[in-house]
Amino acid sequence: MRRIARRLLRVLAAGLALSVASCGRSDHEAVYPASGKVFYRGRPAEGALVTLVPLDASNPKARRPGAEVRNDGTFRLSTYASYDGAPAGRYAVTIVYRSPQRKVDDENRGPDLLRGRYADPKLTPLTVDIKPGVTEIPPFDLN
Repeated sequence: MRRIARRLLRVLAAGLALSVASCGRSDHEAVYPASGKVFYRGRPAEGALVTLVPLDASNPKARRPGAEVRNDGTFRLSTYASYDGAPAGRYAVTIVYRSPQRKVDDENRGPDLLRGRYADPKLTPLTVDIKPGVTEIPPFDLN
């Protein structure tokens, strides 16, 4: 009797694990590799945070792909996993760049050097189109 109970418990646990794994991925949109560069006053904006906000407001739960700018000014977008890209669509681009001279534990601190000009998705003048395939976003040269 105990063997049957153990087997039943294993079968139920395996079934639950499979159903959870399959449910978690069914809502993922297809994503496409996307990368770009951010410069501030002609220099790489190391540590700046780039976020894409969908301009299609029909889905309030839509993902917001994002990236941190590397020391050479480059970034690669992530949505579900590191560097997986972004869903196809049109986006407002927000960028917040805190002073790299005020680092604490590898994180930039201090005021936004861009003074919030690109922080609000409703006010930023920056937009980008992500298309199926690989997207190389034109460089953002901010001042």
